[in-house]
Amino acid sequence: MNKECFHLGLHFALPLQDLPVKEVIVNTEATARKLDARTAQLLHERVKRSPEQYKLPTKPIIASPFLIVISDLKKDDSIIIVPADKGNFAVVMDKQEYYNKIKYLMKEDNYRQIRKDPTLKLERTTHATLTQYEKKGEIDTRLSYHLQLRPAEN
Repeated sequence: MNKECFHLGLHFALPLQDLPVKEVIVNTEATARKLDARTAQLLHERVKRSPEQYKLPTKPIIASPFLIVISDLKKDDSIIIVPADKGNFAVVMDKQEYYNKIKYLMKEDNYRQIRKDPTLKLERTTHATLTQYEKKGEIDTRLSYHLQLRPAEN
């Protein structure tokens, strides 16, 4: 039973059992104060309609035994639940073993300080290489565009 729980992953959440009306009203009013009158009115109208659209689940999304196992595991201070490297799975590890692995990975000899950020050089090299392939007709403009390195979006 315990293993089956972790196939749900760490992004699993139970649905709300009750609509948090008080929190909705407080947050709506706080937001509405920052808006112009017309936008605030539209926000109020939309929020008033929301409870009509909200439906409580008619049957449990997850079996009760799963809930008990997950709850018990979260209470256990000797373990830590972390996301798996791939997929939406969870991994249970002994907390001390987990911290020892982190300490090992963070040892000074595992990393070295670099003097300069290599990102710009990699971007220029990649761009130059793709431009060469494009000029030779080995790739088209669209593919070249999609392969370009770009700054990560925050």
